[in-house]
Amino acid sequence: ARMLLWQRYRAAAPGAENSAVWGWRFAVGAAVAGIQWGLAGILFFVSADPALQGYVAVAVGGMGAGALLVLGMYPRAYYAFAVPTVALLAGRFLIEGGEIPSAIGMLIAAFGVVFIWIAGSLRRDYARTFALRFDNVDLMGIISAANEAAKSADLAKAAFLGSISHELR
Repeated sequence: ARMLLWQRYRAAAPGAENSAVWGWRFAVGAAVAGIQWGLAGILFFVSADPALQGYVAVAVGGMGAGALLVLGMYPRAYYAFAVPTVALLAGRFLIEGGEIPSAIGMLIAAFGVVFIWIAGSLRRDYARTFALRFDNVDLMGIISAANEAAKSADLAKAAFLGSISHELR
């Protein structure tokens, strides 16, 4: 589904005025993927096999962590992915009951909260990084203009000194 969305986006080549619409479409695609991963955590959960439970927790939880790097720059999409993924997986462990599954469910939920907080921090850090990059481009333009002015002044000074030197002889 997300590949189809990407192909449509590339074909449409939308301008900045359409970014909100495409952002929402992307977030919906992320939500669908998050629901699918959360359901996978439920469907592949085997009550009688703690090793398989651990594998499911690592696999599905790892998708939530990995998505942080891919979707973290657009928190709406990350939240749409992570909330169903983490909630369904944590809920399945909590429903299982017992000391260990309940503790794992709570840990998964806690990791989900931390990942969501990190996504917000990443967004702010990316925004600052891009702002600094554009500030640096502006500063480079100012430095370049000043350098050209200094070269021009140096050439004018050399011409003046050459002219004065010739007049003094």
